[in-house]
Amino acid sequence: MNQLQALTIALSALLLSACGSPTFQPNAQNTPAQVQGLNAPKQAVSALSGLPIALEQIKQVDATAQLYEIDVWQEAKGKSLHYGFLPAGQSQGEALRVVIDVASQQVSVENKAQATQVQPVNQSHWKLDSEAIYARAQQNGLRDQTYLATLWGSTWHISGLKHNLYFQMDSQNGAIQLRCIGPYLNNCTGADGTPVQRVQQDAGWQAHTSQRQSAR
Repeated sequence: MNQLQALTIALSALLLSACGSPTFQPNAQNTPAQVQGLNAPKQAVSALSGLPIALEQIKQVDATAQLYEIDVWQEAKGKSLHYGFLPAGQSQGEALRVVIDVASQQVSVENKAQATQVQPVNQSHWKLDSEAIYARAQQNGLRDQTYLATLWGSTWHISGLKHNLYFQMDSQNGAIQLRCIGPYLNNCTGADGTPVQRVQQDAGWQAHTSQRQSAR
């Protein structure tokens, strides 16, 4: 047997040995970790995250009711989300309301709530959640950690419960439409910063300030 034949036999034996060896198993440390919590229940902490829960609750009472209002109350005692619905064939001013306590995640339905608006929330226009609106209000001077944020139509209304500053903001892009200061929130400027007279005729301003002053 010459050297070439011997080398060929040795290489063949080495290849046969490799093919018969166990399949390589990756180290467990290199295997991606399994994703946890995919089926964990979602927490209602903002207007948008609580909406599916509110819609599911209202279906059990009136499947045709329309969403007309969302109130986010951030108070010293805690946070709550309020979803107002106009029932089919409603009596004058009568509404349904789903209330979610954020800390406990408990949900309740009020059958005899009072409607403050009749225009449905423009859900196709709505892009900014209540948390984003509060952050934008802070960027523009709001320092109060307790506040009321209300979504009507295509507009967010937000004011501090102690700090006398109120905003109307577009629910899609956050553009400021109205900014009011003072004890009665009646010293107002428009989107371009010019003074706005007789703001008391603004239905949104009236309803929001009334809720702010009398609800709690």
